This record gives sequence, C-alpha cells and structure tokens, in this order.
Amino acid sequence: MIKKWTVKKTIGLVSILLIAALIGLAIYQLKISEKTTESQFVTEELTRHSIVSSVSGTGTVMASSSEDVMTELMGYKVKEVLVQEGDMVSAGDVICKLDMSDVQARKNEVVKAKKEVVDNKNATDANYDAQIANNQASRGDRLAQAVANRDAKKAAYEKAAQEYNSYYEGDYKPKLQSGKTEAQLALSGEYTVLQQKRMAMDSAEANYNTAEAQVTSIQQENDQTLVDAKTNYDTNQDEMIRNYDETIRDLNTTIAKGTVRSTISGAVTSVNVKPGRTFNGGTIATVEGLNEFYVEGSIDEYDVADVAAGMKAVMKTDATRDEELNGYVTYVALKATGGNSSSGSMQDYTALLNGDMSSLAGGMSSSGNDANYKVKISLNDQNSRLRLGMNVKISIITQSAEDVLAVPYGAIQTREDGSTYIEVIDEEASAPDEKGRVTQVTKELDVTVGLQGSYYYEIKGPDIKEGLQVVVPDDDSSQSMDELLNMVGNAGGV
Repeated sequence: MIKKWTVKKTIGLVSILLIAALIGLAIYQLKISEKTTESQFVTEELTRHSIVSSVSGTGTVMASSSEDVMTELMGYKVKEVLVQEGDMVSAGDVICKLDMSDVQARKNEVVKAKKEVVDNKNATDANYDAQIANNQASRGDRLAQAVANRDAKKAAYEKAAQEYNSYYEGDYKPKLQSGKTEAQLALSGEYTVLQQKRMAMDSAEANYNTAEAQVTSIQQENDQTLVDAKTNYDTNQDEMIRNYDETIRDLNTTIAKGTVRSTISGAVTSVNVKPGRTFNGGTIATVEGLNEFYVEGSIDEYDVADVAAGMKAVMKTDATRDEELNGYVTYVALKATGGNSSSGSMQDYTALLNGDMSSLAGGMSSSGNDANYKVKISLNDQNSRLRLGMNVKISIITQSAEDVLAVPYGAIQTREDGSTYIEVIDEEASAPDEKGRVTQVTKELDVTVGLQGSYYYEIKGPDIKEGLQVVVPDDDSSQSMDELLNMVGNAGGV
C-alpha cells in the first residue's frame, strides 16, 4: 500500500535538508578559517593609490539652448506652418504665419484717414499763407500812405517847433532879460504870440505821434492774427497725425508678430499648430539648439546629499564608446521628482508566498520606487557624436585623494570594540625551518579608515608604511553565508 505524501511532510523534509545544508556550510567555513602557521596567505603589497568616491546615476543629453516658440497674439487663425518635426532652422527663420488680414484691413483704413488729414492740412495751410500774402500786399499800400502822412506830420511838427524856439530865443527871452516882466509882455502881446506858437508845436507833435502809431499798427495788424490762427490749426492737426502714426505703428507690430520666427538655430523637436485652426496661446513649436549640450541626470535619494554644485562628473554614452566625457555639476534639485521607496513591501511577501524568490536576491528592496533628484551637468567639451535624448551613465566625484596608502576594502577588519585593523606579514617573526619552508606569521596593525573608494580604502596609522604585505581574504564566503541567513530569516524562517 502506497502512503500519501502530505504537503506538511514535504515542507518538513525541505526544512531538514535546508538546515543540514546550512550546518554543513557553517562547518566548512569553520574549517577553512582555521589557518595553520604553515598556510600561505593571500597578500598584497601596500602601495599608494589615487582614490575617488563617487555617486552614480543616469541622465539624458539635453540642449543648453532651447526655445519654446511663442507669440502673445491669440484668437487668430493659423495661415501657414513652414516647419515640421526634425527640420533644422536658423535664427530668424519663419516657423508659422497667422492670418493677419483683418489687422491689415484696419491698418489700411487708418492710413487712408491719416492721408485725408494730411491733405486737408496742406490745403488749409496754403490758404493761410495766401491770405497772409494778400494782406501783406494790401498793407504795403496803406503802409506807404501812413508813412507819407507820418513824415508830413513830422515835418509840420519840426517846423512848428522851430518857429516856437526861434520866437522864444530871438524875441521873447531877450526882452525878459532886459528887465521886462511876463505881465508887461502879456500887455504888449508878446506872451500871447509865444503861447500860440507853443500850442501849434504841441498840436503838430500830437499829430506826428498819431501818424507814427498808425504806421506801427498797420505793420502789425492781420499778420499776427493769421499766424496765430494757422499755428493753432496746425497744432490740432499734427496731434491727429501723431495719433494715426502711433496706431499704424501698433498695427504694424501686431502684423509682424503674426509672422512667428525662431530666435535660435537648431532642430525643431515639436510643432503644436496646424493651418486653419485658431491659435489660442501656448507653445507653437520647440527648437532645441545643437551647438551646445548638457546632461540632465537623476540621483537616488540615498546619494543626493553627497552631491553639490561644482563637483566634477565623468560620463559615458553608447555613442561615444569608451571615451569619457568630463563636466561639472551646475544644479542639484532640492525637491524630488518622484518615488516613494518601501523596503520589504507587501508585494515582496506576496511574491514569496506565490513561489517567486527573486526578491531575496535584492534584499527585498524596491529601489525602483526611491525618490530621485534632478541634477544638471555642464560638459567641458562638446562631442560631435552626441545627440539630443541620448542616455548617459554618470559618475559624480564627491571626494578624491591623490597618492595615499590604500588597501582593498576586504583587508580592513573590525574588532568588537569598533576599532579597525589590518593583518600584515610579520617579516621578523617569519623564518624558514630546517627544510627551507617559510612559516608566515601575521600581526595586527591599528588603522584609521579614510576615503572609501569602490575597491580601495585609504588607511592611516602610526605603523603604516609602503611595502608592507597586507593579508587580503581570498574569499568572502562567510559574508555570503551571513547574507543568506539574513535573507532566509527575513522571509519568515525555516
């Protein structure tokens, strides 16, 4: 009779076999760890190295000069699109044209209205000028008459003044000087004659002044009034013309904006408009400059705190083969671009229960959900093989040390108290036996660990010097054992 093999028995057997395998592996580890004094150690001579500590990431080739081609105009139909994705353009090339026929029609109306104002102004100014010329001609005749009259009045005045002065100096004044009084001269009639000549002179002077004023009035009349009228008219018309000119300039600016051009040279990577459709704002097209590139990368949240602007970066792409691209970090984001890591998530355990053991290899982490931070890296030298969008492997040098003593990281051991040391061959204690066999003896040297590279770690200590033979473990099976046990334990035990 065949007995049924239950699932419970199967699990028990598997558990026994796994425990036995682990115990056997542990015993083997114990045996190989018991090194006899005749064993030959794996050593490496202590020498100086250049060590770098770096942070790795991935990135994409981007254009340093990029333009979103736009216009502030909205509500106009797209008349013509002159480019398509992939086209190469130069600065100033037309990307598209909007239908500006309505604006052009408005401009034509304003230009016509301005012309009418200019024509009317020119005609009116001509009339003013003609009227002023006519007035000047007629005024010439009147002015000539007024001047002749003024000259006659002047001559009469001068004659009357001469007669008065002659009588006064020749007749009247000598008699006063001879002892006669004005009362006596009045009785004899000489004073009355003097007064008559004085009144005649004053009247002639008044007539002369009136004639002079008439000449001045004729010279100034009409012309100033017409000039003032013309000036006021021209001021009003010039203001209207300036308003028309300003409107025309604005309309010309609007019409010019309807022809949308690229301001940089490069490749058209997107076109977002089509002929016949109304443009309501946004990016018309995107042009990526091809003269200069930079790299935009992504750094994991675990490493981003070690990265800062100015750090050197080394990059590689498939297109540039083994050639290294050098640059430096110009920007490190303060805010993550996405991700929310979760180690040992429910999905991991569910996968294990369903028989998927792949999560054990990664320590049950879900690094794909880690938060990532954007970095920008400027290239020191451009490369003709680079193209937009290429993938880039990035190594950012966070620390570096030149010409320092260093050992493989596996050679550094830690005591229970946390102090670190390395094992070296004690040359003085190592001596050949009677058969010539050298029994190697090791000793511990205290060290302080400095900069940690990917393989070599910098060490310092009072007894550390070049040339020492440092013991380097030839395998890391014990570490693998611990990791395996830890992984099994995390999965729920055996």
